[in-house]
Amino acid sequence: MIKGVAFEPILHEFVGASRLVTFDRTDSDALFQALRQNQVDVAVFNKSIFEEKRFQHEYFDLEVVHTLRDMPRAYGFYFHASPANEHLVAVFNRYLAAIDVSQAVLAYEDGEREFIERYVLRRSQRLYWQAGIAVALVLAAVFLVALHRYRRLMRLVLERNRRIVRQQRALVASHRELEKLSQTDGLTGLANRREFDHALLREHARQQRTKTALSLLMIDIDYFKCVNDHYGHAVGDDYLRAVARALTASVGRATDIVARFGGEEFVCLLPNTSAVDARAMAERIRDNLAQVALPSAAAPHPVLTLSIGVATLVGGDASAQDLLVAADTQLYTAKRAGRDRVASVVLDAMQ
Repeated sequence: MIKGVAFEPILHEFVGASRLVTFDRTDSDALFQALRQNQVDVAVFNKSIFEEKRFQHEYFDLEVVHTLRDMPRAYGFYFHASPANEHLVAVFNRYLAAIDVSQAVLAYEDGEREFIERYVLRRSQRLYWQAGIAVALVLAAVFLVALHRYRRLMRLVLERNRRIVRQQRALVASHRELEKLSQTDGLTGLANRREFDHALLREHARQQRTKTALSLLMIDIDYFKCVNDHYGHAVGDDYLRAVARALTASVGRATDIVARFGGEEFVCLLPNTSAVDARAMAERIRDNLAQVALPSAAAPHPVLTLSIGVATLVGGDASAQDLLVAADTQLYTAKRAGRDRVASVVLDAMQ
């Protein structure tokens, strides 16, 4: 207890001097701190003053465990000792003897308790709101960071997907280009021998199913060695390209295949083409090249000419190789007959 308070003598009557700790200070902070730190068991203090300090310093963790109500309240008034105040003193004495302030004290205590409870409740609610707002802010910050990272990752994914698509398109284009190069003769731009071999097997298999006519033209440039020897290989390459253009201009159907067979030899594969139409096609090729009139001074003919062998498969069991051999045989027949001409055969008629 605080040293020197009015009820100190009363406490000495039932609390031993060795157990009663007095604090010789003008304020009560040390007493309350000692109580909080378990240095004392119970602090004795004026209740009304304690309630005031409890509210002022928020000592809400300290509780009132007992109230000493058996000590009567003592009220005193001090008047100047004069005859004029004797009547006033008598009136105050009668009033003090009659008043009963117990109900007022209880009402005050109840009101004060309710006020403190409301204060603590509002303070707790405010703390809850503050904690909720803090948690909401933290969650919002985490959400914004996660959203930013998600958007960044999405941008990276989209950019990588676009890059992959571009790479795939480039690979497809490269593959198509490589496939085209693998199927195309580099000098003339026609189909090469490999592509022709595949086309021959494919069209022969179709002819065997449908029993429609399949014709093959084997074409050779007459005296082409004289061109290379006389004009040079660069001019010879130009002549090969000119022949390729004449062949392409003569063959108009998308299903027809014109290919460079090798050296100065070319082939035309004509699906669903009769022997008559195939020979007419060969004559048209010779005429188209004759109109170009490529000079060939070192050859027996003054302009470049072609020898063409034609083989047509109409029926029977002749193979693709048989058709190729037959066209090649007709080519050499045309050459032996004097070149610059067409020789033809129908395999069905040979069987």
